[in-house]
Amino acid sequence: MVRSGDACYNWVPCERPKPSSSEVTRLSAALSRVEIASDFAPGSIQPGQYLLARLHAGWDPYLRERWQPVRFADRLMIVDRHTEAGDQPGQVVSLLGPCGKPIPIRRDAQHLLLIAQDAVPSALVALALKAVEEGRSVTLVLGGAAQAYPLDALPPEVEVLHADRDWKWPAQVDAFTWAEQVVALAPPETDFYARLWQTLNQLRIYVPERFAFGLFLPPTPCGVGACQACLVRGKRKDYLACTEGPALDLDKLAL
Repeated sequence: MVRSGDACYNWVPCERPKPSSSEVTRLSAALSRVEIASDFAPGSIQPGQYLLARLHAGWDPYLRERWQPVRFADRLMIVDRHTEAGDQPGQVVSLLGPCGKPIPIRRDAQHLLLIAQDAVPSALVALALKAVEEGRSVTLVLGGAAQAYPLDALPPEVEVLHADRDWKWPAQVDAFTWAEQVVALAPPETDFYARLWQTLNQLRIYVPERFAFGLFLPPTPCGVGACQACLVRGKRKDYLACTEGPALDLDKLAL
């Protein structure tokens, strides 16, 4: 059983973490799912938001890790973790957050297209779970390294497609024209978002604002926008992914 410390709100330090029980389930050779009993109130963490975790009690010179919850219900937080992290029974986790803003999904968007390219799609899985609960239809496209994500960890209502090395999949044109909103996740150092934006403009007569979002999840040294290490260039202004993201409108970015 893994133990977690008290959740911290508004960046108040955790002085006396109170341990609580949690479980670790192995999803694949590279991925585990950790269920943590926490003191976060239901609904306080939305898809796209994240936590900064410290796995060692007391003073630690190293930066905190980003933990991206997959689901949060009944004070049970579920997080995907690489098995190489070596989570062990009895470890204490100190959490700060929630950080960032929820993924902005329009109320009238009933058909969502989610795309993960060469990234663990935890944030998109969280969004898919919530969208399904709200009665929306969801298609999740997994490309590159994202194809290794175990399908049995996804809700059965989600349509799952696999993209090839050239980022193509069957009925791609139909998927882009059918979607009422697109949310994508890829490593920030790639040109994936620029290619996605170009493809959307080629396939659709008009791409409105708040239609296509990219999730920018670079390393987060501070989580409060002080270090500006997560700066994303925009057309009229720059954005801090840790406080204004992670979901940023591709129409506003200098891709």
